[in-house]
Amino acid sequence: MNQAFSGRASADSEETVAAVLARTSVARSWLADASTVGSVLADTRRPIRFRVTGHPPETASIVTDILRPAFRILETLSAGAIQVVDTWGAKVHGDREGAAALRGDLTDMALCYSPWDPDGFPMLQALCLPGMFPSAELGTFVAESLYADFFREDVERQGLRMGRLKVTGPYSLFSVRPIRNLKDLDGLRIGCSYGPEAEIFTMLDAEPVPMSSLEIAAALRKGRVDAISIADASAEVFQIHECARFRTTLDLTRLNMEFFLRKEFWTALPLDLQLLLSDWLRAEAQAECQIFYGLGGALARERFRAAGMTFIRLEDDDRKRCLQAVQPLTQRFIEKSERVGRPGGLLVSRMRSMVEEYGHLSANQLMEMALTRPLRRINQCEERT
Repeated sequence: MNQAFSGRASADSEETVAAVLARTSVARSWLADASTVGSVLADTRRPIRFRVTGHPPETASIVTDILRPAFRILETLSAGAIQVVDTWGAKVHGDREGAAALRGDLTDMALCYSPWDPDGFPMLQALCLPGMFPSAELGTFVAESLYADFFREDVERQGLRMGRLKVTGPYSLFSVRPIRNLKDLDGLRIGCSYGPEAEIFTMLDAEPVPMSSLEIAAALRKGRVDAISIADASAEVFQIHECARFRTTLDLTRLNMEFFLRKEFWTALPLDLQLLLSDWLRAEAQAECQIFYGLGGALARERFRAAGMTFIRLEDDDRKRCLQAVQPLTQRFIEKSERVGRPGGLLVSRMRSMVEEYGHLSANQLMEMALTRPLRRINQCEERT
């Protein structure tokens, strides 16, 4: 096997609710802790309005069970100096217009998914390479750890700052008709993201149909695609389960989903609030990936099965053939990056070495690290306007 390709099996593609509850106790306790003590002294400065926007519906579990509890923690930690105003359902900007909305001062933190813009964020595409991470929480830790050295230029070149990175749970195929083997993928129209994920399906002789989250349910329901590639929790949020009857585990793909910050919002913050917001974002990143993709994914799978959805896993021989088919993609990323002077080979090497070095850490340990030893190289805290 090519040394640049790990082909790691996911640790979180079929977990039970009980297993996820046990390994996410620290993240769940953090989100539920209404007694969080403020990290800065209350003062008389005017509260800072922090506008947060995105395309998931306001009723989605990621909003109600994760983001809004985390926002209340941020307000408490800041002693009320930061006041969050969040708006969902693509009411402020479209699902692919977050970056423009930040630059246009429509919001201060917005969902801006790098997999939907591979040309604008070329180095961040490495986080979507097949078989790179065995879990969402480890992938998130690696992505945030390597941001300053490898990804910052992509983001700041566009006049933005990073909020948090978040690697997803593993993607499966949701379809109206069963996909039981590799041959069933031939010519299949698959709704997916852009960049590496689209390349993966081309390599598997399927027809990728790149689209965003708000388009996928209608596309499957109206027969414009034959299957949707998506994580379990996200499939429930965007109502894929209402029209899909089958779920096929491929265990090849994860994406990276970012919140970006408006540069002017970040640089105008006092230094103590910059540090506080940065530390809170590290905890939020871990809590979100663990609870949404871990617990949310497990709960979604239970509900899918209860509603009669059939779960399919490829046979081992087909799984091996899939891995062999997509093996060249990582080397292709390296060569493409290095032709234009980007350190693609070094990035892939660093990702793989970090997976080896930190792969023994549990989700609870990674959450503890985010709370007690948060990374502080994401944004430069000495910046000022």
